[in-house]
Amino acid sequence: MDGVLRGEIASQVITRLNANGETVQVISRNSSGETAWEKRYAYQGGRLVKSAQLGSDGKPILISAYTHNKQGQVLTEQALDKEGTLVHALEYHYDDQHELIWEKFSSVLTGMISSNRYAYFESGLLRRTEINENKRFVEAIEYEYYPEYYLRIATHFDVEGNILRKEIENYFGENVFQVAFTENE
Repeated sequence: MDGVLRGEIASQVITRLNANGETVQVISRNSSGETAWEKRYAYQGGRLVKSAQLGSDGKPILISAYTHNKQGQVLTEQALDKEGTLVHALEYHYDDQHELIWEKFSSVLTGMISSNRYAYFESGLLRRTEINENKRFVEAIEYEYYPEYYLRIATHFDVEGNILRKEIENYFGENVFQVAFTENE
């Protein structure tokens, strides 16, 4: 990386952690800096027990509850709307090193089933995500890490390998960074 970011920023994702290193809030902002959605997480005894997804107006859209395995990893998530109706369910699967390798998403509303497969660098950081919808490959995401800036760049590719978009993710909400734009050379 030459230190110059080219292109347009489509969104900004900020993740805030508590003192235990657990995610307590994720905020997605559009290119204008307005909040597109937010997700908040609640823990009990170090285990994720509930989360709430909020719309751009700050009101809850979904409330999720979780189950765990013996290691405390999330096995299932069930998301309910504000009327208490099941909207979607997720299942999580882990390898022998306890890394998430596969998740399955089922939507009650649309009938869609999708899955994500995950691959990791030797360091344990996420390297690649492959997204399938109704058993068809639709997108891959590759990750680059810049720990000196607390950033991760997620590059999204279509089935032909063309770049769809890049997302800059800041994992520490108190960290301030500046992005400079240049014209294409």
